[in-house]
Amino acid sequence: YYARSKFIKLFKQYFNYGLYKVRGIQKRGEVVSIRHLIPSTFIVALLITLIIGFFLQLPWVAFSVGSLYLIFNLSASIIVSPSFRLIHLIFLAYWTLHWGYGLGFICGLIRFVNKWKDTELKDLNFNREQFCINNPN
Repeated sequence: YYARSKFIKLFKQYFNYGLYKVRGIQKRGEVVSIRHLIPSTFIVALLITLIIGFFLQLPWVAFSVGSLYLIFNLSASIIVSPSFRLIHLIFLAYWTLHWGYGLGFICGLIRFVNKWKDTELKDLNFNREQFCINNPN
C-alpha cells in the first residue's frame, strides 16, 4: 500500500475496491462484513431522501441524510486531526473514500449483475499486466 498523491487517485482506488468487492461477495456467496455495504447504502439513502424531500417539498427530509453525514464526517475529522489546519483535508479524504467505494460498489452491482451464479473469479475486462504496471509494489 502507498498513499495516493491526489484525491482523484484516491477516489479511483476506492472506486475499484467497491467495484470488485461485488465480485468477492459473488465468489464467496456471502457478505463478509456489513461495513462493505454502508457506503453504497449511504449514497442510495441520500438520493432517495433528496428525491422524496423535493417531491414532497419537505427540505428537512431532502437534506436529512446529507446533513447527518456532514456532521459525522466533520466530527470524525476534528477528532482524528493532529492539527486544525488539516481538518478540511481529512474531511475531504473521508468524503473521497466513502463516495468512491459507494459508487464503485453500485457500479459493480450493475456491471456484474449476471455473474451471481458464477463463483469463478474471472473478468474478461481485467488486464492483469496493465494492473501490475499501474499498481507497483
